[in-house]
Amino acid sequence: MMIYPDPDGALRLTRNIHEKLAESLEDIAKAVSKAGILSHKALTVAQSVRQLQPISPDYFARYFEILEAVERDDITASVQLLEELSGTVERDIAGNPPASGRLKPARAVQISTWAELDVGQRARYARYFESNTQGPLSLGMPESEAAETLRQEIVRAFERLDLHLPDLAAELRNLVTQIVICSAGDRNPSFAGASTFYIWGAIFMNPAAYGQGLEVVEGLVVESTHALLYGLSQGNSLLGEGAAGGTAGGEGVHASSVDAVFHAAVVAARLHHVLRQLIERRALDGAELARAKELSGRTLRRFAQCNDELGDDARFVEEGRAVLRETRQLMLGSVVRAA
Repeated sequence: MMIYPDPDGALRLTRNIHEKLAESLEDIAKAVSKAGILSHKALTVAQSVRQLQPISPDYFARYFEILEAVERDDITASVQLLEELSGTVERDIAGNPPASGRLKPARAVQISTWAELDVGQRARYARYFESNTQGPLSLGMPESEAAETLRQEIVRAFERLDLHLPDLAAELRNLVTQIVICSAGDRNPSFAGASTFYIWGAIFMNPAAYGQGLEVVEGLVVESTHALLYGLSQGNSLLGEGAAGGTAGGEGVHASSVDAVFHAAVVAARLHHVLRQLIERRALDGAELARAKELSGRTLRRFAQCNDELGDDARFVEEGRAVLRETRQLMLGSVVRAA
């Protein structure tokens, strides 16, 4: 799967990431058991994870906590965290008995407010954004009425996509397991949404940033596209090794800066494509139609700007090259029509 909505591709990607999580947990549990005492359920937690459909994004947050403990040789913490994860998985299985067959497509997306997460989950989710090297982000409780309004708007956005862009709706459900409605602290006044591979399967949306209707559809497209790119890159840089030395303009840059531009280019392209589809299928009218036309032009310009900065696609890893080539091909038609 790349740029065009692809439910089957999203499902394959999700299955692949879930299996890699289980495989890594299996290896970690075996290694930790040689240095500490693990219960049978903790030693076999990977087998239990494979039984669940879908996997909670919190498992990824817990997994990276375990990985950090292992990397600093903290056996006590590693054992405790593995035991805690296995207990959570056991309770989840009891409350959601394993279904036959593999991960089912187009499942329902859980919509949670920050207040509905338990204290431990809030702490795990918050720490990955607070330690973000691109700029700390403090997540918190939104105003309850605003949170509930956004929850209903998200439900309506999915219903709308089911009607007009069913492939996109199905792709979103296969990529995103949980939408967390939250706010940000005073130091992040422009926060609209976020995602991270450390909590893969979750996207975060701030009700203060969204009105209704088309604005919420836009937010879902933007945040799910970031999640898609994190999944395709497995949380790594899209740049090839040693390729961060310069842009098309010859300036020295850090890999994370190029990744940010890459994300911005693909987000602009995907949002432009969705807006054009909604316009062409006569799914909008009035103020929404005017907004879509204006934003369609803006995303086209944004893509062109980012595309110039990205330069030669040979700089990127295989997945990055494939995404960039398809994105450029998609946007070529829009550029020609706009000329």
